[in-house]
Amino acid sequence: MIVYYDDGLFKFRNFGVTTRTEEEIEVNELNINKELTLNNHTMPISNFPEPFVTCCFTNDDLAFISLFLN
Repeated sequence: MIVYYDDGLFKFRNFGVTTRTEEEIEVNELNINKELTLNNHTMPISNFPEPFVTCCFTNDDLAFISLFLN
């Protein structure tokens, strides 16, 4: 899994062992902004090396996502 920040949108993407098309990836990708009703006004901070969103597995089927919204 990976979480990332793209032009104001926080997104979550999972991975498996099979190759997927772009359409399949997009359907399965989670738009965190939409789920948490966040706007897309967050902008990167110059010379700030820390990520705006991170994730980790808490067990085999549960993920923890942490994000910074300024």
